[in-house]
Amino acid sequence: MKKLLLPLALIFFSFSLSAQKAPDPYSPEVTKNFAFDLYQTGFYDEAESEFRRYLFTTSDIDDNAVITLASIYNEKNNLTGINWITLNIRPKLNFTAKEKVDIVQGRLLFRNGDRDNFAQFADSIQNDLENFSLDFKNLIPLSNLILFRNFEEAKELAKNAAEQNQIFIDVSNSLNEYKEKSPGLALTLSMLLPGGGKFYTGSYSQGITSLLSVASFASACAYSGIESEWKSWKPYVYGGCGLVLWIVDIYGSYQSAKRYNAALYRDLCTTTEQVYEEIF
Repeated sequence: MKKLLLPLALIFFSFSLSAQKAPDPYSPEVTKNFAFDLYQTGFYDEAESEFRRYLFTTSDIDDNAVITLASIYNEKNNLTGINWITLNIRPKLNFTAKEKVDIVQGRLLFRNGDRDNFAQFADSIQNDLENFSLDFKNLIPLSNLILFRNFEEAKELAKNAAEQNQIFIDVSNSLNEYKEKSPGLALTLSMLLPGGGKFYTGSYSQGITSLLSVASFASACAYSGIESEWKSWKPYVYGGCGLVLWIVDIYGSYQSAKRYNAALYRDLCTTTEQVYEEIF
């Protein structure tokens, strides 16, 4: 029996040593690796949770983990998530990782059209901009100018940026071709000629429809009035319908110009936003 005790003790001692060397399943390193595995296999929601758990439990932050988490928030358009990184993690990162986080935050603020918060964001990273890429240093003030609709300065800045990198060419072209329509002029043209304001904004089919509709009722009004010597109810009904359609056309032309401008601005913002995606 005594002969068996020594081998058993040695086996137990070896097992104890091996158990002590086994990795802790809840250690930050294991959590981080698990998060990367989840991300690479497409489980982004689960990866997001594990990356955050990793960042909560370590002081030795892996910048690649933060960049990957930022890319998840970028894909999900999660401004709340990237704001959390900015407030809690960004000060601990190197400049490469900081720039990636700032690109995502800038893109999401720009996408939301939140010009006041974007301006505050731009001011908050001024001290770090010198350490960032030239493209990002150009993109931040350019975005700020576009959000505040300062198109003339934005046009000049985009032109200079495009000379340095072709990724700004589309933005520069969009700004060079950017020309809004005047809602007041559209309204005035429709007052002079039914459908005139819609022709002005490029809504040709709607302009033709308005012109023909109002002209038809006006013709019916004149014909029935002359035929009945204006003693019948018909010319007044036709005339009233034509007048209503004309008023609707005048208001529609005003709104058409506003829609045109909104679509033009939206296309410019979309083109600018693509630059954020390219430099991330």
